[in-house]
Amino acid sequence: MQPGNFTLGANANLKESPPRLYVYGSVLVYHNDDRISVTEAVPQGLNPTILILNLTISEGSSPMKGIFRDFSYEIKDDRVKQYTQVSLQFEDGTVQTVPVNKVETEVYFYPKKLTPKDILTDGPNGTTIKIPGEATLIWVDLSPDAKFMHPTEYILISTQGSTVLRGNWWPVLNGQKLFNNTIIKEEKTPIPIQLFIIRVGN
Repeated sequence: MQPGNFTLGANANLKESPPRLYVYGSVLVYHNDDRISVTEAVPQGLNPTILILNLTISEGSSPMKGIFRDFSYEIKDDRVKQYTQVSLQFEDGTVQTVPVNKVETEVYFYPKKLTPKDILTDGPNGTTIKIPGEATLIWVDLSPDAKFMHPTEYILISTQGSTVLRGNWWPVLNGQKLFNNTIIKEEKTPIPIQLFIIRVGN
C-alpha cells in the first residue's frame, strides 16, 4: 500500500465513561462495492501500549474506479488508557503507525429552533437526520482537534423528548456547514452563527 493511498488517525477521549478510542482514516479502493474490514490483530504485539489493527479489503465486482473509502474502528473500555500508538497492517504487509491523540469534548448549541422543513445531515454527503417537530440542536464534537472523519453526537430536544444520534462529521443544515467558521444565510442577509461552546474536561 503506497503512502499516498491511505490516511490514518487515532483519538482517545479519557474523560468519557468508559474511555473511548476512535481510529479513523481512508483507503484507496478500486470498485464501488469493495468492502473494508478493520479488526484487532490476534495476537497483539509485545508492546502493550501499541494497538495493532488489521485492515482487509474484500474486492467487489463493479467497474473499476479508484475512490477513497472511509473506515473506522472504536474501542470503549479501560484498555484505551494504555494505548499511546496505533499500528494498522495492510494485506500487502505495509504497516502504518500513528500516535494516539488525547482529546477533550466540545458541546455546541444552535440558537435557532429547527423544524421538519429543515434538512440536517451528518456531513455534506452523509445520513439525513430526521427532525421530530420543532427541536433544539445540540452537537457534541468528541474529537475537536480532528480535521476529517471523527466521532460526533447529535442531540435533538423537542416536546416529544430527547434523541441522541451518532455521527462522524460536522453537521450540515440546509446545505450549510455548522460550527466550523461558517456563515449561513437567512433569507438574503448573511448572518454569522452565534455559538455557545462548552469544553468538557480540564
